[in-house]
Amino acid sequence: MAVFSDSWHRVAPLRVALRPRVRVHRQTIRGERWFVLHDPLANQFFRVRRAAWAVIGRCDGRRTLDALWREALERDPDQAPGQPELVQLLAQLHAANLVAADVPADTRQVFERQRKRSRRELTGRLLGIMFARFPLLNIDPFLRRAPPLVGWVFSKPGFALWLILVGLGLKSVADHFPALADQSQGVLAPGNLPLLYLAMVGLALLHEAGHAFACRRFGGQVPTLGVMLLIFTPLPYVDVTSCWSFRERRHRLPVGAAGMLTELAVASVAALVWARTGPGVVNTLAFNLMFLASVSTLLFNLNPLLRFDGYYLLSDAAGLPNLYTRAQLQVRHLWERHALGLPRSESPAQDRREAVCLTVYGIASAVYRVVLSAGIILFVAGRFLLLGVLMALFCAVVWGLVPLCRGIHYLATSPALDRRRGRAWGGVALACGLPLLPLALLPVPRVFVAPGVVEAEPYALVVAEAPGVVAEILTPAGARVVEGQALLRLENPGLLIERRAAEARRAEAAARVRASLRDGAAQLSTARRYLEAVERQAGFLEQQVAALTVRARRDGEWVAPGLENRPGMFLARGAAVGEIVGEGRASFVAVVPQGRSAALFSAEAPLRGVKLRLRGRSDITLREAAPEILPGERLQLPSPALGWRGGGPVAVREDDPDGVSAREPFFVVRMTLPPDDAPGGLHAFHGQTGRLMLVQPPAPVLTQARDALGRLLQRRFQL
Repeated sequence: MAVFSDSWHRVAPLRVALRPRVRVHRQTIRGERWFVLHDPLANQFFRVRRAAWAVIGRCDGRRTLDALWREALERDPDQAPGQPELVQLLAQLHAANLVAADVPADTRQVFERQRKRSRRELTGRLLGIMFARFPLLNIDPFLRRAPPLVGWVFSKPGFALWLILVGLGLKSVADHFPALADQSQGVLAPGNLPLLYLAMVGLALLHEAGHAFACRRFGGQVPTLGVMLLIFTPLPYVDVTSCWSFRERRHRLPVGAAGMLTELAVASVAALVWARTGPGVVNTLAFNLMFLASVSTLLFNLNPLLRFDGYYLLSDAAGLPNLYTRAQLQVRHLWERHALGLPRSESPAQDRREAVCLTVYGIASAVYRVVLSAGIILFVAGRFLLLGVLMALFCAVVWGLVPLCRGIHYLATSPALDRRRGRAWGGVALACGLPLLPLALLPVPRVFVAPGVVEAEPYALVVAEAPGVVAEILTPAGARVVEGQALLRLENPGLLIERRAAEARRAEAAARVRASLRDGAAQLSTARRYLEAVERQAGFLEQQVAALTVRARRDGEWVAPGLENRPGMFLARGAAVGEIVGEGRASFVAVVPQGRSAALFSAEAPLRGVKLRLRGRSDITLREAAPEILPGERLQLPSPALGWRGGGPVAVREDDPDGVSAREPFFVVRMTLPPDDAPGGLHAFHGQTGRLMLVQPPAPVLTQARDALGRLLQRRFQL
């Protein structure tokens, strides 16, 4: 740690004092004593270490900073802060209006700093336009009159009740998981969006209420209730920063976790309501609450890389105060020390372990924020293209062009780089170019995966040609059958009644024809047309009654998974019952998205080979064969198992009940499989899904990333 500073002579004669309104709270973090300076007027908090407090705490406006620093050196020369640390700390306290100094026009500087702070806040809101906050009112007086029940909730019996409630909710979800998975497919349907937003606002209000009541329960203040624009969506928020002044960590942690605990409780209640209600507004609203509470808790609030609840919990639990700011300072220190070659740069970490933690967190949070912002921009651009383009340009300027210009200006003009400016330019070039060089030059394997399904040739789909209830299984699954052999017998009493009624109408129509022979040609023509219509209806009903016996449409093996569970089940007309699989050859039919079609027809980078793997059958090795690329785009999947509704990876249209109409066109790649690759022949694996891995020539990572970005833009925006 540096002891002396070139700027010390400017602040050494100053007589500094903490402002009278500043309150001081003590905390112990990882066995080290910290002091929190709280400005209740501006609701600001500032943490300082014990060594720095040994100087700041004695600032009474009568003694100079130089005298106070020398006293600290005499008392504890090993732990006393250095002059650079004190200069930086005083600058931060002065900018936050926490200290007063005997400098001219101090009052005017207070207002000037306030104007600068307002400009910084406005700039911060513009930079964080997707996460802007707007305070509205003070709710602390209301929380002071909160009922005593709130105190009971944040207690051991309340936590036990919470555990029971969450357990019941999880059991309800586990018992009805198939229905939950089916309903989740339409969560973003246009008709569900109003209820989804209503659930989001209500859940956010309950989340913030949990924070507010927990903070008040342990003695904190909640001065602000406001509105936060989360990706231009208005949601409520509360200011519970007063919990930072709590002396004990066991009081700070519940405040940070209260929002997530409230959401999980709401999700559990919603799961119980959803499981016990039928289709309707209440059921849909309960499902939306359950879905949003679980997703927001696991993906956002619990994520420590975002400055939400998970971040503050990690910072407090790990004993790393000001984690985000110190992580940025650590990354900046590494850049200054190793890239710019500044020997006086100091790390904010106290030991090697803390330095590693801060470095990892600083890099990971920066990368995650860039990825998250890119995802948000793509999401917005997919619905409002112009707004998405403007957001992308804004982020490119603020996060790319402006830092680049500042960095170049710093390298060219900073006095700190005197006598080492060439070293700094070289270090920056090396630090920026060295990681990119292998990414731009080193080829890496390039493989993309196409989902597909095994098709036996020939095969025939067996469907119920008439509606009915399965009464008897005439041929068990797995048996060899011949064309016309009876497989199932269905029962439909209503169909039999309709057939008898049609026979009676046919007899009546025939009698009318005979009677009209005496009445003339006009009556005879009408009677014959009526008889023809009745006979057509009776013939159709005869076919339907005959179709109650489901028969094989060809010779082969009768494949019907779950057939033994079908008795008593109603089958609608056209419902699939099973398949008749022949013993001919088998093929693997794979679907290649339109964005990947260039790899199929590229002359510069032709396919070098294929690898085939069947899902769940790693014991079977399939020999490679030459794939056949079928010309022309298609929209109908070869099997529903490849679509979202069948558990596959291909997006299908929501208005297709069969789940075989893809949202985007695709190409088909067919590969004929040798019959001796699996025991019993591959025809026995008809309908088995798998993956076809198509291998292209190696290419550098940057080239592959450029191609992937181009495919993404083409698929999303047709660029």
